[in-house]
Amino acid sequence: MIYKIIVLRSYKLVFGAIGFKKNRFEILKIQKDFLFKNFKDCWNQNG
Repeated sequence: MIYKIIVLRSYKLVFGAIGFKKNRFEILKIQKDFLFKNFKDCWNQNG
């Protein structure tokens, strides 16, 4: 019984970490796209 709880807990940790990494990657990608768009807009206004 205790073993089962430990296994479930470690599964949760592992999948939580994977989910967090995936979300962080998506957030970084969105930020990059946003920054790039802003940079292009500034470049077009100045150039």
